[in-house]
Amino acid sequence: MGLSAGSNGSRGAGGAGISLTGGTNSITNAVGGTIAGGDGVTGGNGIDVLGGNVTITNLGSVTGGQGGTTYGIRVSGGTVTSLTNAQGGTAPLTYFGALPTTYNVFIRSTSDFGRLAVTSPSGSMTFGVDSSSTLPTALRTTVRYTDVLTGVTHDAITNEETRVTMGRYYWTLTAGSTTDSWDLLAWMFSPDPVNTLLGLQANANAVRSVLAQRAATTTFALDYDCPVFDAHGVCVSLGLRNAQLGRDYRDSGEFAGLFTAAYRLTPEVRVGGFIDHGFVNHDPAGVDAKSTRPMLGGFAVFQQNADFTGLTIRAALAYQQGEMRINRTELSATEAGTGEARTRAFAYGGEIAYGIAADAAWVAQPYVGLQRSESRRSAYSESTSDSVQFPITYDRFGQAVTSATAGLRLRGAITPDLSVVVGAGMEYDIRSKMDRYEGTSGIVDLESFSIDVGGGQNELRAAGSAGLRYKLAPNQVVAVDAAIRQLPYGKDPSVTQMVRYSIGF
Repeated sequence: MGLSAGSNGSRGAGGAGISLTGGTNSITNAVGGTIAGGDGVTGGNGIDVLGGNVTITNLGSVTGGQGGTTYGIRVSGGTVTSLTNAQGGTAPLTYFGALPTTYNVFIRSTSDFGRLAVTSPSGSMTFGVDSSSTLPTALRTTVRYTDVLTGVTHDAITNEETRVTMGRYYWTLTAGSTTDSWDLLAWMFSPDPVNTLLGLQANANAVRSVLAQRAATTTFALDYDCPVFDAHGVCVSLGLRNAQLGRDYRDSGEFAGLFTAAYRLTPEVRVGGFIDHGFVNHDPAGVDAKSTRPMLGGFAVFQQNADFTGLTIRAALAYQQGEMRINRTELSATEAGTGEARTRAFAYGGEIAYGIAADAAWVAQPYVGLQRSESRRSAYSESTSDSVQFPITYDRFGQAVTSATAGLRLRGAITPDLSVVVGAGMEYDIRSKMDRYEGTSGIVDLESFSIDVGGGQNELRAAGSAGLRYKLAPNQVVAVDAAIRQLPYGKDPSVTQMVRYSIGF
């Protein structure tokens, strides 16, 4: 027989609320339900078990009636196979007779949990915690539920003082403050998987921002040049660069110093190299781009004419490596994992332009090119410590883009010493890949994770630039440039400003 009780009470004086005499029976007293014995001279028990095999789930209230000595549950025959109980507080579930084979306490909160008060027990029982219970939410903070069981000696409990694993929790039944009383200790040993995943999402976005910044910087560096020469065919340039990514990339940025040198092999051909070193970084929360080495690169240029008419062919490359400390965002019931990983970014490309004189002062330069950029963070594992017992292991992560470029530059003289250059173009991705942010952990229910942080691919992108050149002397030039470029992933562009002083020897 199966019975679901909402409100049940005996009508007769001294009668039981429910009386079971044989067979297999299942009783569920729902939340808010009441099972009560009748009132009278002798009173009645809430549930009388006189025979059979019985399973009882009490999420409401089971009480004896008024009059005489009564109990919520009295076992005079048969067997209670399983008893689950949420009734507690100052009115615990009272129980008389042979112990249930299995007793499970139901916990709703630290102040609302089941209590069982036993009289005249016989036999033995296994204690448990119902799997639907709400246990502590603070990681590794032990909560004590007092007097979950009273009136039962230790030798009648098969698993007293035994630590039990239940999902992300440990619990143990331990001796209480009075004789034959028992308290339940419970604590969360494994971090909350939902909040941990939220922290991983925040870190994934932060790491993506830094790597996008590196990719944008190395790509911009493909335009570095030093074209001012004198009798010895040597050019030296010093400059400052500021690069910024928008809100979609958590306002990542970098302020850097730049040294460039070139040597003119022939009147048409020059080769050179540069060192670009950031000394003020604006890293998003959770990421510290520490020990980042200078960006190094080189270029080779064939320029048919000094006034940019005719053919110009350019090839360049840039490379940077470093280390990144990543502090995983600590949310409720999670750990503050920390680890370090190597980073690498590079770009290389080539461009062909042809200058056409529009008039005596202006030259139009249509161009086409091909470039490749890649920015990656290596695989790594978080460090283990007293506060981090479930370190996370991360797979390699990064982005790689191969794109074709095309556009138009206009160069013109405003005065004999001041000139301007403006450009507009498009980039089209021939091949593009953004890795998923993936890894593994020992956290229960988060054994692996895979996060998409692409933010939407921009297969066709716009780019623009503008600059001024002021000639201090025939062999000295000050240049101010600004460039804006839509990134392969995300909504916001990268913006770069640069000022340089070049001198020829």
